[in-house]
Amino acid sequence: MTAISGRAPTNGKSDRLRADIDATHRRLEGLLGELDRRRREAFDLKLQMRRHPVGFAIGAALVLAAVGGGTSLAIVRSQRRRRHRHSPTARLYHLWRISGRRAGSANESKVSLGWLAARVAAAAAPILLRRLALHVFGRRRAHD
Repeated sequence: MTAISGRAPTNGKSDRLRADIDATHRRLEGLLGELDRRRREAFDLKLQMRRHPVGFAIGAALVLAAVGGGTSLAIVRSQRRRRHRHSPTARLYHLWRISGRRAGSANESKVSLGWLAARVAAAAAPILLRRLALHVFGRRRAHD
């Protein structure tokens, strides 16, 4: 029993199934449309700024604070490193290490008191001379 259109005759059960499929299809299309609209709204910064101005202000302040704080921290650390590198203790340690390479021999196993005094004097002499020169010439500039 074929109909004129070439299809098998339909009964009520298959019509209901087709109607359910079409209704489900329309619901899914509506849901996908709603999700697409929400996605566009979520990533529309101008719209979000209008809807949530306080949140954006707080977020912008946090970003600026993080960037400014990181920059300030980097500057402070750089200045501290620079100051430490030129501190008398750091220079004395550096000169101590250099003088030990020149004065001591690799074969010496015992450190004599004279060798130790010479090493300390060699390390401290440039620092003391620099301070003396700054003290003497610094006073003259103040009086001039």
